[in-house]
Amino acid sequence: MSGNELDDNCIESFGIFIQNNQTIEYINIGVNKITDKGIEILLPYLIGNTTIKNLGISRNKGITDKSVPLLKEIIQKSNIEYINISGTSITEEEREEIEIALSIPIDEREIPLITIGNVKSASKRIKE
Repeated sequence: MSGNELDDNCIESFGIFIQNNQTIEYINIGVNKITDKGIEILLPYLIGNTTIKNLGISRNKGITDKSVPLLKEIIQKSNIEYINISGTSITEEEREEIEIALSIPIDEREIPLITIGNVKSASKRIKE
């Protein structure tokens, strides 16, 4: 999906696709025209997602510090281990906030239950 001129108007359809998919682990929507609004639209589709581990949003200049609280919420409520934010308009100070959020172990995050079809999915990992 990288480098395809995607903009915020494409994000809802993309979100529905990833919400209903249980195998995709890496999403790269970098080098597009996504802005803070696109991150806001994407947020509910990533909350509770247990399969996506990596999110690439690099080189979307319209993503600014305004998206950092949303990205932190996505991290806190999903299994995402890495977000590529290089080439965005997020400042160095806010990049550090994202790194701190990513350093929280997945089993200490507050990942909600999500419904896929008619099945509720327990998305929080259980310590063995």
